[in-house]
Amino acid sequence: MSFRLADMKYEGVNLIQVEGLFGAQAEKAAVDGFRALFDRRVGENVRYFVIDISKVSYIDSSGLRELVGVRSRLSLRVSKYGFVLPSAGPARDVLELSGMLEILTEYATLDEAFSALLGKSVDSVEILAKCEERLSIDQDE
Repeated sequence: MSFRLADMKYEGVNLIQVEGLFGAQAEKAAVDGFRALFDRRVGENVRYFVIDISKVSYIDSSGLRELVGVRSRLSLRVSKYGFVLPSAGPARDVLELSGMLEILTEYATLDEAFSALLGKSVDSVEILAKCEERLSIDQDE
């Protein structure tokens, strides 16, 4: 089982990317690391977030619970945020069946999410090239 967790910043927007397996049954470290990272950034008073789980191949109730928690906390803080979700596959199916697609502010791509938050057209190649990487965790089992 494997996952990747990355934390980057671009023009004041914090990007948290999760790839691979996201859930307690798949990889508890992914959920725990995501929660700790998000809590740290909230503690730093970060107000703009893009949560990219477009490359998550598996998500269970633990992962869903974390996404609901993130959305709730950001909504209460009057933050600007968006989620880049998988376009197809088992993780997308779970998000749809759980009703998460109805409550998450979804964008199809990083370009769309950042453009909406920054109020200007941006390109994901530019975003990733100019991001200040703060943290990256790769784990393979």
